[in-house]
Amino acid sequence: MQPLLKQRFTQGGLILSILGSIGLLWYGIVAPPSFPFARFAAGGSVAVSAPPRIVIAFRNDDITAYSNPAQESAILSVFRNHNVRQTFSVIPDPGALPDADAENSLQMSPIRDSLLAWQAAGNVSFALHGYTHKQHHHSAGEFDGVSLNKQRDRLRRGKAILDHALNTSVTMFAPPWNQADENTLTACNELGLNRFSGYRGAPPMPGMLMLNTNTVLFPDTNYDEAGHELPALRVVLPYAHRTQGTCFLLVFYHSRADFNAPSRFVALDSMLTLLGHDSLVTIVPFDELGRMYGPALATYNIAGLNLLQIDDAKHYAALMSATFSWIGGKLGRTNSMDSLKYRALERYYTGDYTAVNALAGEAVGMYEQQTRVGRGVLAVLLGALVFLIARRNDPRAAGRYGMIIRNVPFALVAVICFTLIVIRLTHSFSPTRTQDLFVLGAMVAFALLIGAFARNAREKQT
Repeated sequence: MQPLLKQRFTQGGLILSILGSIGLLWYGIVAPPSFPFARFAAGGSVAVSAPPRIVIAFRNDDITAYSNPAQESAILSVFRNHNVRQTFSVIPDPGALPDADAENSLQMSPIRDSLLAWQAAGNVSFALHGYTHKQHHHSAGEFDGVSLNKQRDRLRRGKAILDHALNTSVTMFAPPWNQADENTLTACNELGLNRFSGYRGAPPMPGMLMLNTNTVLFPDTNYDEAGHELPALRVVLPYAHRTQGTCFLLVFYHSRADFNAPSRFVALDSMLTLLGHDSLVTIVPFDELGRMYGPALATYNIAGLNLLQIDDAKHYAALMSATFSWIGGKLGRTNSMDSLKYRALERYYTGDYTAVNALAGEAVGMYEQQTRVGRGVLAVLLGALVFLIARRNDPRAAGRYGMIIRNVPFALVAVICFTLIVIRLTHSFSPTRTQDLFVLGAMVAFALLIGAFARNAREKQT
């Protein structure tokens, strides 16, 4: 390779590396995502009505054409003995069959007659639980991250199968793995699925009633999208008894997985007996919640959304602390975030939703402070990088500290690239194809830069 070409190659690699690093910094840290809680921190101002009461509802997920009628009947009989009506979330096409075959599969399944009989007796109502309940390769669930048209098509086809096979008109949607996005809510609204039951909170949308779950029937069996265990009903019930208004405990469970031993039937009967003798508890079917508690549900939903975003802010703070470990305590404030999160959880399960929203505002302040500090640190790193690159051809660089001056820029580039790649891989911000290309471009540019300077070093040695 001619010297001029080598020089141009080295300069090109350097320019690409700097541009890639700046791009990564912009997308990952310098311009981090604006968390949804920033929009909703002051929300949920509707006063939760008195007198104190605990409102509980039950949702049974993953009912399919392959569900065991005997198993479902045994569980349902326990609820029926306590006059508790619940919602069955049904998967229309778990086998990913053509629509006609999926509808026939449900119509011909042993469970169908039981479902129709239970519905006619007023024991259950139905919700749409996805279409196939199979994870999409671009998302954490079946729907989130998928285009609006594709989501609309899946929801339309799934609703049609349930409506025809079960002689009903489904109006409630429970997303698989509790994963959904704005497109999901828009498509649901367009198709008459105007009751949404996900996890804790969702961005409010006109015409949509949010009935998000926040607890499970039994511990150690259901997890949220981040892999954290959700609290069991028996665990949070004592907190709910401290409510000064309306406290919602909306429960979901999986009959196939949760009732794998006779002791679970005994535990369910014991829990329902306890609730039946509790003067503060009102058990309401999901399809009656909106009519009875509409304004209070709006407050509950905003608080749940803010609680989720406090957790996101804590995750971001922890990542910043790990990245800049030498100032981690000052930058990430993870201890403060932990304390704030647990205070918010306690207030949430006591029904003090206004306090949760106020704590979310406090989280916004912490997040903004750590972002300002992070920007300052990165500005210093970039300044040092530019300075050291400018000095790399200085004759004094051949002296005692020449190796440091020549190699520190590459180390800084490596740290910055590695940091932003880690942030990308840990989903600290919502990736787009543009951001993915920036990450890939920076990695390639960094490899070119290292290769170019490695060749220069070999030439100098020879």
